[in-house]
Amino acid sequence: MPFKFLQAVLALLEKGVPFKKHFINIHSEHGDQNEPWFMRMNPKGVVPVLKDGDKIVCESDDIIDYIDKHANSGKKVFSLDPLK
Repeated sequence: MPFKFLQAVLALLEKGVPFKKHFINIHSEHGDQNEPWFMRMNPKGVVPVLKDGDKIVCESDDIIDYIDKHANSGKKVFSLDPLK
């Protein structure tokens, strides 16, 4: 999915978790994802990245799992059981 990062955003919205967006330019070899400040958060230089206090979570699926485990509102966003 080319916009897989949106899954993490949708999970935050679904669970009602307040968050602050930080858009970065990823459309060039000199994009923000290659800047040292971003590489310290995600050495792979890819989005999305979730920063929760001192914790940093990368990759959409891991972020969704983190949200499910740490946000106490609503039903689980992701389930291994397709009938839930």
